[in-house]
Amino acid sequence: MTFISNQRPEDSTCEMLTIIGPYPTLPFIETVARELGLANNSIYVLADESWSPSEIQKIRTHLGNDQVKLVRTKNGQGIVHAKLYLIKYRKRNARIVHRLIIGSTNASRNAINNNAEAEVSICLSMILPEDQTRILDYFERIRNGGNANRLSATSRLNNCVVDLPAIYPANAYQAFYAWIRSGRLCYKYEMDNSFGNLIIKLSRPLPETTIAQNVARHGENMIDLDTNRSAIRLPYFPVHPYEGNRNTWKTKFGVETKRGLWISNDCYSNRRVLEIAPVNQSKQQDLGYLIGLTKADVRTRAIQAVADIQRLVRAVPEIKDYLGAYSVDSFIRKINSDIQLAGTDYAQRYVTGWSIEKVPKLDKSETVSFAKSMLDTVFVKQSKRTIRNLFASKVIELDAGDSSEEALKEIVSRWDRDHDFANTLINYYRVEN
Repeated sequence: MTFISNQRPEDSTCEMLTIIGPYPTLPFIETVARELGLANNSIYVLADESWSPSEIQKIRTHLGNDQVKLVRTKNGQGIVHAKLYLIKYRKRNARIVHRLIIGSTNASRNAINNNAEAEVSICLSMILPEDQTRILDYFERIRNGGNANRLSATSRLNNCVVDLPAIYPANAYQAFYAWIRSGRLCYKYEMDNSFGNLIIKLSRPLPETTIAQNVARHGENMIDLDTNRSAIRLPYFPVHPYEGNRNTWKTKFGVETKRGLWISNDCYSNRRVLEIAPVNQSKQQDLGYLIGLTKADVRTRAIQAVADIQRLVRAVPEIKDYLGAYSVDSFIRKINSDIQLAGTDYAQRYVTGWSIEKVPKLDKSETVSFAKSMLDTVFVKQSKRTIRNLFASKVIELDAGDSSEEALKEIVSRWDRDHDFANTLINYYRVEN
């Protein structure tokens, strides 16, 4: 049983459940409803505006639109991170009992099945009568789409204080920009030429003379000059190049904006494995090889690199005057640094060729400008004979306007009152052109 259904008083039936939290999911709600014996119209879900639109729509479809509302913090810059559950019971003698659960547990199946969570359960009868009324009014205001100011309530024995945050409804504009803000920005990763290589900086660039030519000839593919001829690179394992045309997903799912290539969070979550920035298997092999090196392997490669440099000096004596410092120990440190790097977020960029980040916090004017830049891209694509971008196709299909300004105004006004309209855009990535 879930932590909610464990709170049922003896000889009682559950009449209402109100959930406030950032990440509700339908499986959790179905489980709790079944355990408490609640009808759909007795469950209210108040989710942060930045939560996944597709998850919100699943819950709305199941419970009904009036049972699900989006909420925000007072200034709209943070998220409603509180996890609050108010349960209304009716005992056999008709007495009403309210229980408030506050804790770390999100309204998700993962939270109740896999995570280590903590909750505090408070029977409101233990709270001062006037504060009980204020708590119930707080939840009713949010259920009805109103503002709920910050509230502090005290227990009858004055040994416990309940502090509830200020929560406000998210209007249509806020719901639309929350969807944009919950998306991702994608940046092409420029290969770090030092990764997988041992570097010796030269005291000055090699002149374009026979010295450089001789270095290239005697390197035997084990020693290379950088493009400025100011450093020598020694690959200590065979680094694979990126293969094939792997960026078709950009055209399909991405929207160019003033801040970078944007994709929705749902698109990223559902298409990332096979389509969005797919893993390059040869690059994955590079990392596997590197992480698999033992201390003895590392030392062997460092010693071999020193021997390669010494062999080069014997073949091209003039290079000695240009060489900076190098040693077995410095090469060992560089290889170990690369191994450590392979275990960080760098690995994802290395194997996909992309860095995909959350959209940074934007204020209202920045969000409007960001959204307009998205729609500018749509209308540029509209002039083309074939539109391969799925987001642009959906905006044009919905006939939202003839310019980015008109389209933005129309989308904002229709987003919250027309769920079919919103869902068409939310699910843009699911439809193939």
